[in-house]
Amino acid sequence: MTKVWCGKDGWGYLFAVIDAYDREIVGYSFSRFCRTEDLLNAVDMALDYRFPNGVQGAGLTLRTDNGCQMTSRRFIEAMKACQINHERTGFNNPDADGYIERFFRSLKEEEV
Repeated sequence: MTKVWCGKDGWGYLFAVIDAYDREIVGYSFSRFCRTEDLLNAVDMALDYRFPNGVQGAGLTLRTDNGCQMTSRRFIEAMKACQINHERTGFNNPDADGYIERFFRSLKEEEV
């Protein structure tokens, strides 16, 4: 997740899911709020895009930081329901999420 200044509307929050294999953004959600629901919308978009027939047994791993949305009970339960392994990075370790962090940096430098 990254914050984006939207002028008079204040801060917006972008959740994005990147495929580490080909570095394609496969799901995203942009909102004025920073809720677990917004994160789950991005994950749902990614799953629908990559696995239109369902993900049960696909052996997926989703790596996130330790933000409150990613550690919420609702998010953890959703990952279990989809049989997705949820892997969290260490605190203050952006290199562990290098692909998505680089995407956010490029987005802000080139577009925002």
